[in-house]
Amino acid sequence: MVHNLKNNTLLLLDYPQIISEVSKLTTFYASREKAANMIPKYVEKEVTRLQIETEEARTLIDLEGIINLRDIKDISEEVKRASLGSTLDGIQLIDISNTVNSLLTLKNKILDHENKILVLSDISRNIPDLSFLNYMINSKIDHNGLVKDSANPYLKQLRSRLRESYNRVIDELKIYINKDSSHEAIQDDIISIRNDRLVIQVKSNLRTQKPGIVHGASNTGMTLFIEPYSTVELCNMWRELVLEEERTVLLILHDLTEQVGVIATDILIGVENASEIDFIMARARYSELLKGFRNRNHEIVTTVQSSKLILNNARHPLLADDSVPLSLNMDKSWSLLVITGPNAGGKTVALKTIGLLAAMNQVGIQVPVDDGSLLPIFDGIYADIGDQQSIENAASTFSSHIKNITNIWKVATSKSLVLLDEIGGSTDPEEGSAIAQAILEKFSHAGIVTIATTHHKSVAAMAEESNHMRNASFILDSTTLKPTYSMIFGMSGNSSAITVAEKLGLPDEMLKSAKQKLSPQSMVIDKWLNNMNAKTTEIQNTRNEIDINNDMIKNHRQTIESQIQYLIENTDQILQSTHNTAKKQYETINSLLDQAKAILSWAQYSDEPKQHIEKSLQEISDLKDVIPTSLLHLYRNKNSSSLDIDVGSEVIIKDLDVIGTITSYDKTQNKVDMKVGNITLNIEAHRVSATNSIPLEKVPVKYSYNFKQTFDLNSFELDIRGLRGDEAKIRIDAFIDKSLENELQQIRIIHGKGTGILRNIVRETLSNHFIVREFKPEIDGVGGHGSTMVYLR
Repeated sequence: MVHNLKNNTLLLLDYPQIISEVSKLTTFYASREKAANMIPKYVEKEVTRLQIETEEARTLIDLEGIINLRDIKDISEEVKRASLGSTLDGIQLIDISNTVNSLLTLKNKILDHENKILVLSDISRNIPDLSFLNYMINSKIDHNGLVKDSANPYLKQLRSRLRESYNRVIDELKIYINKDSSHEAIQDDIISIRNDRLVIQVKSNLRTQKPGIVHGASNTGMTLFIEPYSTVELCNMWRELVLEEERTVLLILHDLTEQVGVIATDILIGVENASEIDFIMARARYSELLKGFRNRNHEIVTTVQSSKLILNNARHPLLADDSVPLSLNMDKSWSLLVITGPNAGGKTVALKTIGLLAAMNQVGIQVPVDDGSLLPIFDGIYADIGDQQSIENAASTFSSHIKNITNIWKVATSKSLVLLDEIGGSTDPEEGSAIAQAILEKFSHAGIVTIATTHHKSVAAMAEESNHMRNASFILDSTTLKPTYSMIFGMSGNSSAITVAEKLGLPDEMLKSAKQKLSPQSMVIDKWLNNMNAKTTEIQNTRNEIDINNDMIKNHRQTIESQIQYLIENTDQILQSTHNTAKKQYETINSLLDQAKAILSWAQYSDEPKQHIEKSLQEISDLKDVIPTSLLHLYRNKNSSSLDIDVGSEVIIKDLDVIGTITSYDKTQNKVDMKVGNITLNIEAHRVSATNSIPLEKVPVKYSYNFKQTFDLNSFELDIRGLRGDEAKIRIDAFIDKSLENELQQIRIIHGKGTGILRNIVRETLSNHFIVREFKPEIDGVGGHGSTMVYLR
């Protein structure tokens, strides 16, 4: 029963069309057969392997393009005959040779990238290397199936004699035709072959003029095909050589066929593995056509126990590209979704999209969804969709639905996916609603992932009140009343039948009567649903505004962080530019003042009062003293090749606020060796300056721009990527001390993956630190081997 239910579901989901599309993309008979039998797998290990195969095939397409195996013919029958002792002809052997060559080409192309496509490489290694057979066949048979003269020395000599013999017969017959005495008896001067004999065409009424052996006549009986007695012996010699040549060729074909028969099993194994690869390539090509999500890390394939069902902008693979995508997020805390909305609004398409993508995922096709989607591996996909009426069994639509749902209930587990379309329909609305609620409650309590569509408002109300169910709805455009095909999560809808009827022109008296006939309960539920949807819409709008604001804040933060980082990385260049500007401004002002002083010095010979000139000169001198020459002094100090601090002096690294002692000074490089604790740093001289003697342990270490708070308020992280080893050790020690002061028990050090040098430094430093209780690589998906979690005492 389980098998039948699964197969019936695939039919309801239009899965055979997917099979057809994949089959079109295969390139030879055996892989087409595999595509035709393509069915979903329901075991985690098998599904994961299928997805890995498809991703590797897409990688291979990126590297090599599409590998075409159309040269592979269906040679299974020929190979079988060869193994049983039959002799194959030249064309059949060439087909086998082309197939063997295609197998070898496929194998080599895959193994050229074996480090990138591991699974496909393993499959290709199972393809035997039959290049020797390909060489043997091609060396003796040409592309049109004829045995070559060079197949063996005797055949070459034999064919040379055969051509000579044939030409002798032809020459003799031409002489016979052109004799004057018999020219009128010749019907046509063409030499023909009848019954494997070379003959001439003679008029039947004059046959006595050309005696010989008659080998046939034309349809009209006007022409006889005669072999003259004079050429019989020559023709016999030619025929003997022909027969000898045929025997020799047959022997060569027999020998080659024997070789094929000996390795028949290897050939068929090669074809089988090639067909598997071609089938995988077809899945990959179809995934590309769908723009399926690249499953490089196989993150879309998850076990049902540890995942949610998340679809981000999922597209139905058989609908047009402009169709409205579907998004869905089913948390593990609940398992049942009720979808409501108008007829032809998209509810059934949504069910088919979810079910079809789940089935495709489990045959190894990369489905058309956006990043962040998660599809559990279901142990069964079951659906009750469409009209299940059975004329043969005299069952009504409702009866068929109930029977089908009952069978599904018997086999479905908490690892299954169940899709129920228009549950509780096709019968009395009140009873149908009650049955629908009872069914959904059972499926929900059993933890079965279930998605159901309905027109019953009471079912939507039940879902709203349950902790294990949620609502979603498809709505109509408020202006045109046409379906939007867009599903709104967290809202319930209705069929909008009266609204649509009013829009379509149903008379007012009928509409009024219809509204009056609505039950009080229906009106209450309608009012309740409308209020709830209004609040849901308001909450959704608020969330959208928050998301927009968060995006703006995130963008601003990124901009500010990038600007800060630029300032940190370009401090020297900025200071250099400032010094250059200050120097130019100082020199310009100094020059102008000198010019003014020179002009005034000439003024003493003018009629200007002397005391005024002396006063102006004094003001110029005072102004020059006020100019901030310290900027120029700073500029000179920064670029000076000499250091005013002696070896043995205690200095501070200005951009790190770390104190150490100078142990040596290289004037040519303008660098100093500086000892900090047990570590020696080699840095540029301009980065250090003199400071008072302060014990190293009391120096405040400033890392404010490196600290980054995580979601856990008790956890901090340090990013040391890009630092040299000695600087990294200093920062780690200071960071641990700072964390201890703040009473932190857990910290994170980001060192990146790279060559592993920083990672080793981090772990070596942590191993020797008495404050560190434990450290380990961060879990995959967060930092992996690019970061280390540290637990302090």
